[in-house]
Amino acid sequence: EDIRLNKKIEELQKFPSSNVLCFPMIDNRTRKVVGVLRVSNMDAKKLFTRKDQVLLNGLAHIAMTVLSNARIHASALADRVKTDSLLNLAKSLNEQEDLLDLISSIQNAAKKLLECDRVSVFLHDSVTDELYTVAVGEEGTPFEIRFRSNVGLAGYSFGNSKIINIEDAWEDVRFNNAFDKQSGYRTKSVLVMHIINHVGNNIGVVQCINKYGEDKFTKMDELLIDAFASQCAVAIENLRNSGRLADLQEYFTKHEASAYDMNF
Repeated sequence: EDIRLNKKIEELQKFPSSNVLCFPMIDNRTRKVVGVLRVSNMDAKKLFTRKDQVLLNGLAHIAMTVLSNARIHASALADRVKTDSLLNLAKSLNEQEDLLDLISSIQNAAKKLLECDRVSVFLHDSVTDELYTVAVGEEGTPFEIRFRSNVGLAGYSFGNSKIINIEDAWEDVRFNNAFDKQSGYRTKSVLVMHIINHVGNNIGVVQCINKYGEDKFTKMDELLIDAFASQCAVAIENLRNSGRLADLQEYFTKHEASAYDMNF
């Protein structure tokens, strides 16, 4: 069918368009021109009438309404898919038993959910007052990245409990561009969300970089990262609590063995 359509287009292009009538297709919400409805009259003896113009103007409005509704439907469908995937993430995150695996899972899930180039999860070290993450080197060896908890966009979001959504990081004075200068990577759009545990304490941030096909992360992205950060908080706290429980069990096991040896 594509071949037949292309042939038809080629045939039509052989005929000169003597009379042409065009009307802009204007988005009612943004008031921007998003397309043009164009008709051509092959009969040079016949001009478009006033009635034709009114009719085409009405068709342009109808076409714009149909197009807008289709876009809204497609956007709503995509948002629903993202919401459903968000609900399914909770179980997978809470199944992780290692910090490195958990951070890796959070970052991979957030990249798919937010459709962006990079995601970093920084946790707070209350002893050193630093934000840190665990990365994997080229040889597969894990290593830590650490910086003061008030540095950069991540530090600002963490310290002020605020979500950050900016179009170009280099135009923001809070942005720490050291990594970009060192690596040659160009950070543009950035979305950062602080992670709050069940008692209201900040325990880290999720930082998303360079939204695919967009100049800036959307309001829907903000809602998604907010809900996602809440799930991350539960998974992180569960992992930390399981580690504390394991330490307590080891402690009591040792002391129980010591008491047994003393009495018998």
